[in-house]
Amino acid sequence: MKNVVFLPLLLVLSVSVARGEGPADALLKLVPPDAGAVLAVEDLREHARTVMDSPLVKKLRGLPAVKAWLGGDGLVKLKTARRDVEAALGVDVSRLRDDLLGEALVLVLQPGQDGEPEGPPSGLLLLKVRDRELLDRLIALVNESDRRNGTLERVERRTKGETAYSVRRFRPGTKPDEAYAVLDGDVFAWSNSEALIQGVIDRQGGAPGLGDDPRLISVRAALPNKALASLFVNPRFLERHLAADPSSALLRRTLAAVEYAGVALDWRDGPQIQVHQTLDPAKLSDLWKRGTSRPGDVNDLATRVPATALALAAGSVDLAALVKILSSLVPEAEQAKVDNLQNLARGLLLGRDPRTDVLKGVGPGVLSYVEAPVGPENQWRLPVIVALGVDSGVSAALDNALRTVLAMLALDPKRSAGSVRVETRTIQGVAVTTLSGPRPPLAFALKDGRLIVGTTPKAVAAALTAKSGSNTRFAQIQSAYFPKAENFAYVDLDAVHRWAKNHRAELVRQLTKGKEDVSARDLDQALALLGLFRAGYLTSAIGPESTSIHMIIELIESTTQATE
Repeated sequence: MKNVVFLPLLLVLSVSVARGEGPADALLKLVPPDAGAVLAVEDLREHARTVMDSPLVKKLRGLPAVKAWLGGDGLVKLKTARRDVEAALGVDVSRLRDDLLGEALVLVLQPGQDGEPEGPPSGLLLLKVRDRELLDRLIALVNESDRRNGTLERVERRTKGETAYSVRRFRPGTKPDEAYAVLDGDVFAWSNSEALIQGVIDRQGGAPGLGDDPRLISVRAALPNKALASLFVNPRFLERHLAADPSSALLRRTLAAVEYAGVALDWRDGPQIQVHQTLDPAKLSDLWKRGTSRPGDVNDLATRVPATALALAAGSVDLAALVKILSSLVPEAEQAKVDNLQNLARGLLLGRDPRTDVLKGVGPGVLSYVEAPVGPENQWRLPVIVALGVDSGVSAALDNALRTVLAMLALDPKRSAGSVRVETRTIQGVAVTTLSGPRPPLAFALKDGRLIVGTTPKAVAAALTAKSGSNTRFAQIQSAYFPKAENFAYVDLDAVHRWAKNHRAELVRQLTKGKEDVSARDLDQALALLGLFRAGYLTSAIGPESTSIHMIIELIESTTQATE
């Protein structure tokens, strides 16, 4: 019966599924309420065709690496296995997918086994099938195959109340026993735990299941109606497995506030992942709530990103609260170092307290981006920029702190034997403070309520002189995919692909280390895959009163034809 579990997993790789009111809802009601992790797949029949016929998959098949695999031994073995299955059942694999897996599939990882909560996890497979006769033939085929290979000794017929189920008894030392049942003629249940099958029968009779849990219902409702897959996770299951690991203390503290979590893999203009977590605000620290609730508009910063930007990230954050949160995570024995850093920062900031005074005047909008340099110089060095909104009352303190940091860097004996000095240059009409010399490590400028810190003076000047809407590619993606997001990251994959191709030789040298042919081949394959996508983005939103966190990650298909 192990084949019955592996077959759905193989077929799921080429499909998409729907979330919401549908066949999986009935199956989820049969899942144990304390299930650790649950994968739900619905409407496989339709979505398999959607994904396999998509332009992106067609382009993927044209990549050299994929072509090589399709012409290799791996595909030959796969085709042979497919022919064997089709010959044994008298149907093709596509019908097997549609009639057995096409309605709904649920896979469950359950803590403990046969009533022993501290034992190893057990598994449960639930299927809503369309062709009962085909299911019976598959069960008979698997049983006969296991008998022939000497592992299966017998199949025992048992009952739970008025419902019959079967137990597969295996020869000692080969594998654990398994149980399965066909309920109401169209629901197939399999498990390596007889107790789980009995529990399914009880829930079919009216006992509560996971599908009745308000936590699951809330998370499921927040995820898209149509998805490639939906995974639901009970944080308590993760906590138990992390309990023995001392290094996971911070993660366990974070999980303590999570009531339930779900992940959905969708297919829009390319693959998309949505993550939703429901939180218990009572278990969140006041600092965390304050650090994530300070409103701020990042659009003014984000719209002034130059057209040369390859990637950017923007968000709204209470920096004072964030620093306090980080300080609270430092062990008591190390708190003296935190106090010393606090005093050092106060000195740099003209005697003003960084947390209670200066940082309150910074942000909450924060933007950072990486850009491709323009012109022949520093083509390999990608400038990095950080931009923040600044109140006029803290500008002088920040200017003094940054000038002092530059002066300390200038004292480094490795920098031109002491000839480097702090200087202010006028670049594109902007006063930029940096170090003298051809490659200064840092530059900054304060103007129009913005602090710009970057790794090159030209990039700092470009950030301040960029007009609103300069990066039209980013503006188009933001408008179409995340117009209202306050926390987001964006990558212009078209631009990254062009830059990487133009600097292929240098990239190979960086990756080589004596394996140039391998590195070059791997880089070319990565670039070919990258060329399939136009852009990628990530958004994160915190629900009212910190009751949830929702994230979206998507890769947007390129509109150009992939080339070899």
